[in-house]
Amino acid sequence: MNQRLPVNRVLWLGTLVLVIGCSSGKSSDCVSNPAQCGSQETCDPQSHECVGVDMGMSSGQRDMAGPQDMGMPSDMPRGHLDMTMPSDMAMPAPKGFCSSDRWCWQNPLPQGNSLRDVWGSSPNDVWAVGTNGTILKWNGTAWTAQFSGTTETLDHLWGSDANNVWTVGGNGTILRWNGTSWAAQSSGTTSWLPHLWGSDTNNVWAVGDDGTILKWDGTAWAAQSSGTTNHLSGVWGSDTSNVWAVGDKGTILRWNGTSWAAQSSGTTSWLADIWGSDANNVWAVGDKGTILKGDYDSPIRTYTDLRMEMSCELPTSPT
Repeated sequence: MNQRLPVNRVLWLGTLVLVIGCSSGKSSDCVSNPAQCGSQETCDPQSHECVGVDMGMSSGQRDMAGPQDMGMPSDMPRGHLDMTMPSDMAMPAPKGFCSSDRWCWQNPLPQGNSLRDVWGSSPNDVWAVGTNGTILKWNGTAWTAQFSGTTETLDHLWGSDANNVWTVGGNGTILRWNGTSWAAQSSGTTSWLPHLWGSDTNNVWAVGDDGTILKWDGTAWAAQSSGTTNHLSGVWGSDTSNVWAVGDKGTILRWNGTSWAAQSSGTTSWLADIWGSDANNVWAVGDKGTILKGDYDSPIRTYTDLRMEMSCELPTSPT
C-alpha cells in the first residue's frame, strides 16, 4: 500500500537539497562568481575553487590540515616550513689529523705521526711539529691539528712571540705562523733545514745540508756564505753579533755580525746542537758523547772537551 508524504515534509527535503546544491556551487566555481571567496582567499583558475592566500590550499583543505594535524608547532607561521638541517646535525669535521686526500687519523688522536720538536710562547700557546707536515697546537685544554699545506717533515720550531713562529724541514721548507694561519715562505733552496734560531722577529737564521745558512731580515730569506759544505745541524746565538752553527766533522762556525768564520773544535765528531747562557758560556754536543764548551773569556777562545769517561766495571758485592 503506497503512502504519501505530507506536503510540509516534501517542502523541507526540497529546501535541504537546494541548500546543499548552493553550498557545493559556492566552492566549485569561483571563476564565474569571484565574490564568493572570502577576504583571505583567492580564486584558483585551474580548480575553480577558493584557496587560502596563506598556504595556497582550498578552504576545505585548509580546514583539514591545521598546524596540529601536520605536526607543526601552533605558533609556526603558515606557509614557511623550514626544511634546513639543524646545526647540531651538520656533518662533523674530522677530529683527527687529515692528509690532503682526506685520510684521517682515528687512533691515536689527534694523530700518530712522529713529532720532532716543540716550542711555545706560554702555557696556553704551544706548538709541536713532525713528519708528513704535522703541526699541532695546544690551547691550554687540548691539542688540535693545524693545516700546514705541506707533507714535508718539519724538524724544528722557533718563535719570537705568539704571532711570529717559524718551522723548517725537508726540501727547503720554511713555514711561518702570523697569528692566524701558517704560510710557506720562499727559502731559495731544496736543502734539508733541520734547525733555526732567531734573536728577534727580524733576525732569524736557518741551517742545513751542504753548509746551507739562510737569514731572515724581516722581509725575505737570503743565503749567507758559510765557507763549508759540511752538513749543519744546529744554530744558536746570544745576540745578532754572536751566533754559532755546528754540524758534521766537528764543524763550528761563528757569525760576528758581518760574516761567518770557522772555529777549531778539536774534534771530528758530528756535533748535533749548540746552546749557551751568554756569549762567554756556550756548549756543543754530538756523537760519541762529545760535549764541548767554548771558553771565550780567554784571548784564544778555545773549546774544551768535557766528555765523561764512563766505567763499565760492576760494583763488587760487600763482604
